[in-house]
Amino acid sequence: TALTLSLNPLGDEGLVSIGAALKHHTNLQTLDLSWTLFGDRGLTAVADTLQVLGTLTSFEIHGETGYLSPEALQQLALAYKANPKLRHTLFHLPRPEECQAEVVSSLASLQNLDILQLAGSCRSYVDSELAAEVLGNNKGIRIMANGWEMVSKKAMKKLREAQEGKPKLEKLMLFECRLEEGAFDEIARLVNHHECRLTHLDIFGLDKDGANINQFWGDVIFPSTLETLRIVASGVADEATKGLCFALARCRSLSNLNLSKNRIGGSGITEIAKSVASFSLRELDLSDNMTGDEMVRQLARPLTFCDNIEKLDLSSNQITLTGALQLRHFLRTSRSMTTLNLSNNRLHMHSDEAETLPNEAFDGLLTLCQVCHNLKHVDLERNGLSPKLTEMFMKFVHTLQSEFAHDLEVQQELAGPPCNKCNPMYWVY
Repeated sequence: TALTLSLNPLGDEGLVSIGAALKHHTNLQTLDLSWTLFGDRGLTAVADTLQVLGTLTSFEIHGETGYLSPEALQQLALAYKANPKLRHTLFHLPRPEECQAEVVSSLASLQNLDILQLAGSCRSYVDSELAAEVLGNNKGIRIMANGWEMVSKKAMKKLREAQEGKPKLEKLMLFECRLEEGAFDEIARLVNHHECRLTHLDIFGLDKDGANINQFWGDVIFPSTLETLRIVASGVADEATKGLCFALARCRSLSNLNLSKNRIGGSGITEIAKSVASFSLRELDLSDNMTGDEMVRQLARPLTFCDNIEKLDLSSNQITLTGALQLRHFLRTSRSMTTLNLSNNRLHMHSDEAETLPNEAFDGLLTLCQVCHNLKHVDLERNGLSPKLTEMFMKFVHTLQSEFAHDLEVQQELAGPPCNKCNPMYWVY
């Protein structure tokens, strides 16, 4: 039912063989051919097969290619039309605009995709005349671009106009783009529209200096339908957080808030701490903001009112053992917390820069792991703890697991001190 061949240099010969073999797999639902170095023959062979099957729900095809003729792209367009169950597609073919129009025309006929991803050279189809119809028909739009590429105000205006009168858009994702001046204004008008029913907004690596995004929050009020907000590595600074929290005032259903890899300091954390209890948070990620113990001090009490929170990520924030222990009351009272990430901090230190004694560190870590009975996963990597202390602590955790059937997992300490250059973007279970 699923076949992933991404990052394999199959070339045309490989894709011709794959295309022939897939004709016998009538249950195929997911196919990923990203970065397989295909050209005209390979694309045509796969497209012919997909026209026969008609069973795909997810299809990804992007990356460097050889020359693609209009005829091959026309076959791909027919393949899209032959798979009415398609709900997730990623399209990136860096060819001239007149060739891409064949496929964009086909995308325009697809209805209610959960997510339509437009990667690569956005101008060639997001700015095209067909864009309004494509953007207006589907529930999710993800625009990916090279970091140096500008997404125009015209493209965002088309997206907004496509939603007026027949709003379908639920997910909007902007990845590694730069927005032309005025583009954020169009996004704000889209979000502020009285019929907007956006549930997911993902912004990653957008305008590294943060200038545009920090002005954005003064112009927008998010709809009450918003459930997930991820603004990662986009330069969000202290002065923007007050506007951001005000923009989220109606979002009582917000369950996932990710503001990692930004520039949020003490005053920004203060604004976030005032707001977190008003949401229905299940996941909160404030990792890699280098805020230190002040982050934990500000958040510790408001978090006790977050009845549903399950995952908390405070990694890469220079938090000391003194700061981490301020989470004790929250962990003790929480009935939902299952995952805690404190990796890449300074748990080998006190807040006064004094080195922790082995027994102090042992008792502190033990306290954090014991007070919450629902805690399943704890990540303590890269905290500068000594190998001897790590060994002692892990022995105790194993005893806890075997004697009390406590389903707790602690990620073991890796060698070396905390790494300020490390930006973990994942959970380690």
